[in-house]
Amino acid sequence: METPRCGISCEHLPSLLDLFRGLPDSRKGQGKRHRLATTCAIIGCAKLSGVVGGYRAISLYARGLTKPQRRTLHCWINPRTGEPGRGARLGPRLEQGRQRPLPV
Repeated sequence: METPRCGISCEHLPSLLDLFRGLPDSRKGQGKRHRLATTCAIIGCAKLSGVVGGYRAISLYARGLTKPQRRTLHCWINPRTGEPGRGARLGPRLEQGRQRPLPV
């Protein structure tokens, strides 16, 4: 099964991002690499693109976003390369069998 690609053009992504900008962020400092609005917008894009499943499926979807799409969604910028991040690193870790229980 092939992962759906984001069919939303870069010119429309900012309006999706704007929908989530006002959300209060209750995460601790450790979990804030990615902005809450960015994370919610990527989840929204994934669901609008037909992604079925949870965080693993969304992580794989996020890794398929193009550079312009990641920049438009204000994804985390790698300080070493100056490039937008390639999505969550959780998928590869899970595939390598290093699963950790989620905190409750």
